[in-house]
Amino acid sequence: MEVVKFKVMGQPVSWDRAGLTASGEFFTRPKQRRYMAVIRKVARQAMKRAPMHPYPMEMLVIAYYRIPPSWTAKQRANPWYVYNFDTPDIDNMVKIFMDALTGIAYVDDRLIVSLHTSKLRSEQPHVSVEINSMGPDKWPFIQPPQPVMV
Repeated sequence: MEVVKFKVMGQPVSWDRAGLTASGEFFTRPKQRRYMAVIRKVARQAMKRAPMHPYPMEMLVIAYYRIPPSWTAKQRANPWYVYNFDTPDIDNMVKIFMDALTGIAYVDDRLIVSLHTSKLRSEQPHVSVEINSMGPDKWPFIQPPQPVMV
């Protein structure tokens, strides 16, 4: 698999705890299901029917959240405000992408061995995703153990 890059436009949705029915069964909330369907659709278009790789992968996920309309010009000009310190937690934001891409970009999300992620703010909310196969030719960090001299 070559590098796959795609954008999911709109305000990012994060993974939330499963809901519980009155009969005690768990379910995925409708908002999450809809967002996962959008992720899958965009990812399939970006993959262009490329096969999934059995190799470890690295993933880059950058979520751009909407700048609150109540922010003043001074707040918008502050360089620290580009980072989103608010909810959702970064791990929940990434989890929805990792789960949605299972079976499309990779066989199982356990194959993601390197993950880089950021939560930022933007006038145009969206999520940028990049997935790269780390086949044997790209494993510089896996070296035979060297003897330790004491």
